[in-house]
Amino acid sequence: MNEAGRASAASVESPGDRAIRISLEGDPIALRNLLADGQEIILAAHPIVSADQVIGTVIVEQNIDDILRFQRSSLEQVLSLSLLSLFAIFLALIAFAGRLAWRIRNLRQEAASAIDVRGRLRRGGLLNEMNAGDEIGDLARSVSNMLEKLKQHNGFLENMPRTLRHEINNPLNTLSTSLQNLAEEHPDIDSSKYLESAKRGVNRIGSIVQNLADAANLEEALEAEELEEIDLNELLASYVANCGSTHNNVIFRYHGSATPAPALVSDFRIEQMLDKLVDNAVDFHRADTPIRVQLECFGDLVQIVVANRGAALPEAKLQTIFDSMVSHRGPDNRLHFGLGLHVVRIIAEHHGGTVMAINLEDRSGVAFVIRLPLVAPTTQSGIKPAASTQTPLRAEP
Repeated sequence: MNEAGRASAASVESPGDRAIRISLEGDPIALRNLLADGQEIILAAHPIVSADQVIGTVIVEQNIDDILRFQRSSLEQVLSLSLLSLFAIFLALIAFAGRLAWRIRNLRQEAASAIDVRGRLRRGGLLNEMNAGDEIGDLARSVSNMLEKLKQHNGFLENMPRTLRHEINNPLNTLSTSLQNLAEEHPDIDSSKYLESAKRGVNRIGSIVQNLADAANLEEALEAEELEEIDLNELLASYVANCGSTHNNVIFRYHGSATPAPALVSDFRIEQMLDKLVDNAVDFHRADTPIRVQLECFGDLVQIVVANRGAALPEAKLQTIFDSMVSHRGPDNRLHFGLGLHVVRIIAEHHGGTVMAINLEDRSGVAFVIRLPLVAPTTQSGIKPAASTQTPLRAEP
């Protein structure tokens, strides 16, 4: 066959025949064939060789659409498994993080509940997470040990005033007796300024020790006291009337309620609370200005106000003035330990009431407002609701 005949035969040779022919010649081959209906197939042929001779061939024919469909299905399966794995890992991480957050939140709440809003310890240890073997367990045990040590230290501080009173009163009594005997044996020096100064110093030390012990024992003493129904209007009227004799050169003005103000209280503790407020007002009032004591009834509450003209308090100090061992008298006055207003808060809260300090509306002074519950609601016409007293008060001239 000439060259033209072979070229013509090759042109009419089908892709399958070509693949078989080339494979039988000893060469593997892969062809792509486009059919008349638009489908595309792949032909792959490989020779079968035995003893260096080609004895046959293997031919495989596959539609490309089927291959692509299988590839797409495989990719979808891999992608689905990957997404499911990631979702499972994400859920596991969320559950793990949620459990950690729940454990930490419980630990925080228990640690926060171990200390009340006034900074006093309620318990000396924790219960949650104490047996856990991870870092949260170590943190819980550390915080529990810290609380236990703080409770021991606070117990020591609470018992210190009682110990000091017992230990200091003995030498103070000896010193006071010695000064008295010295004055009796030497009447000529009885009026000596040094002897008088020593007596005042002894009395001052005794007063300080007594105040410390009273503040430490006040809450226990209040629990043991019985309350009785008393008209606070009459109690305050009598108290303010006697203030003039105890505080010379100080003007007191009392404005009472038009109706009785019966409350379930301890009259001694109410007077003790007023003593602290009046002493504070006397110390900070401006000379030649009166100290105003006022009582008003609002629904089922009675409000007692002790106001004085003088320097106004910064807003930040109004929130901490009733805390223990907090004094705003300045560094030059070292004889006050910040217990007076702390005692006022304890007594007011023991009677179911509240106390707050506010500046007067014109910032010409400070007013202390105590609210206590009445035994029965008091109805008065033309009286503002209790919430209106949240605004600064005006001081009368």
